[in-house]
Amino acid sequence: MPFIRALWVPLTLTSLLIATGCGSASSTSTPPGPDGGGATLDGGGTTPNGGGDAAVPLASQGFPAAVAGALTVCANCHGPESTGRVALTVPGDFTEPMRASALQKVNAGTMPKAPFTLSAAQKTALVDWLTSGMPPGDTQVFGPASKTSLFTTTLSCNVDQKLRPQAAWTMPEDKSNEYVCYGVDIPVASKRHLIGMGAKVDNIKIVHHVLLFQSDKSYSTTPVPCEPDESMDWRMIYGWAPGGQSHELPEAAGFPQEGTAHYVVQVHYNNARGLVGETDKTGFDLCTTDKLRANDADMAAFGGVDFNIPARSTHSIQCDMAVPEVLSGLHIIAAFPHMHSVGAAINTYVKRAAGGANVTLANEQRWNFNDQPWFAVDTVLHTNDTVHTECTWANPATTAVAYGPYTEDEMCYTFVTYYPRIVLPNWVWAAPVKLSTCSEK
Repeated sequence: MPFIRALWVPLTLTSLLIATGCGSASSTSTPPGPDGGGATLDGGGTTPNGGGDAAVPLASQGFPAAVAGALTVCANCHGPESTGRVALTVPGDFTEPMRASALQKVNAGTMPKAPFTLSAAQKTALVDWLTSGMPPGDTQVFGPASKTSLFTTTLSCNVDQKLRPQAAWTMPEDKSNEYVCYGVDIPVASKRHLIGMGAKVDNIKIVHHVLLFQSDKSYSTTPVPCEPDESMDWRMIYGWAPGGQSHELPEAAGFPQEGTAHYVVQVHYNNARGLVGETDKTGFDLCTTDKLRANDADMAAFGGVDFNIPARSTHSIQCDMAVPEVLSGLHIIAAFPHMHSVGAAINTYVKRAAGGANVTLANEQRWNFNDQPWFAVDTVLHTNDTVHTECTWANPATTAVAYGPYTEDEMCYTFVTYYPRIVLPNWVWAAPVKLSTCSEK
């Protein structure tokens, strides 16, 4: 995901100047693979989940409800992109010797590791399930319950544009992580609106996440290594991460296409296992219309970057952005919270200057990196309202964790889709983050 190394924001947004920097992610976890077999909670090996259509949530099989509740605790360390060695996200992950290893460690009380704990009821449910043939259920660990009708596994709109690279990217076996970008230019005779988008992940074994941007100029049509900080020159359109779904905008807005639309697809690849000969042609399917909507849409981010999470502890921050007059009238229609693997909870809401009830933008009190939900929103910001973001982390490691771009670092963002599009000079999606004041909670 985008990383802000440094931002300077003057007193007025009309003279906004932003300097940023990013680095490639470095993962210490083992991503999932389709070959399965031989994994234990202590040893290497791979997990058998993976493959299939990436637009479908990771948990395609169900657990009994009580077991799923217990596994949401385990998933803090045992998701495909979390701090654990293997994933425990679908029933198929519990093949031998994994089942026996999990049973032994849960019975002995050595897992989950501090600061995470199972309640007595959760422990009983998990042990009983592991010893009774692991009967199926209809509850997912990373299910779509938090998502709304704006976000679906497949697009219901008419897909008329497809963004794909001119050639497949071949992942080097000796590179754990690589950011790769390619461009697709779409000329249009007259203005259109982009009203739906869905990620088409080609090789789930190596794709960590994928982002869609719109640039002012053409980009290489062949995938090339790139730096994440390039995105600060582009407009963010959408993103896919584990658990992600397709998005169709409400009738009031669409992302504009005029003249020639210069799209850039940025893919973060992870090949921690050193797989040989893995190729990928991940891209996006788009729905557009010539029936123009009333507003042009855009994206921005709220949250904070100044925090340090002590070892073996929980830590919380709260960040407030007072809405300036120049941003009054922004209509937020969707929100996408983002943290990394030691994230525990994130909540972003609007406090009205005129009083009254707070308006929730995104609230995930059981954060899992492997199911990053988008939320449908329908609210307008007004001058002197406050956008308030709270982030809580539970750090089981023996070293502190700070903000940064790597898997072992952390983030505290809530991305939002809004209209009308801001056209201030040098405006970028990250501006609200540096307009915020943060403190420990």
